[in-house]
Order: sequence, then structure tokens, then C-alpha cells
Amino acid sequence: MTTYNLITMLGDQVSGIEPIVCDVQQDAVAYSCGVLTERTKAHAEMYANLSVHWLVEEGERFLGDATIPAGRAVGIWKLVLSGGRLKLAWADGLPA
Repeated sequence: MTTYNLITMLGDQVSGIEPIVCDVQQDAVAYSCGVLTERTKAHAEMYANLSVHWLVEEGERFLGDATIPAGRAVGIWKLVLSGGRLKLAWADGLPA
């Protein structure tokens, strides 16, 4: 089992860390998609206005030393405007 983290970023500040323990990276990405789909259903506009985005990292990370990356960056979830609606978009690797 590997530990991944779903990290909530408010602008460039870490505002939350949720561990995900699973066998493969694809499971961590799928789980984070499900969590964020539910979370953003009613609040997508608020998250977008606050510049909230979410990182998925492999490795253990703790809020006490949240500025220190846990390990390998897996990808980033962002809200993007598509067809007049805000939708989650995934990008592999490091955030731009």
C-alpha cells in the first residue's frame, strides 16, 4: 500500500491535507476525483473565486510541515470553465 495526499490549496497556501492509502496511483486519482466531484457540486463557484485547487502527491505529508512536499507530485485538479459551467480538470505532474 502507498500513501498519497489530496492537498487543498487556497492560492499558494496549504489549507488541508487528506491521506489516501491505496495500491496504485490510478486509484488515488479516481478517489480524489470522486471526493472533489461531491465537494464542488454545490460550491464550485466559491472555490473558483478563492483560487482553490488540489494537488495529489505520493508520500506522507503533515499539516505541521505543510510547506515541505511529501514526495512525487502526481497531478493537480483545477476548476475550469467549460460550456458555461465550472468543471474539474486533471493535469499530470507539477502544477504550473
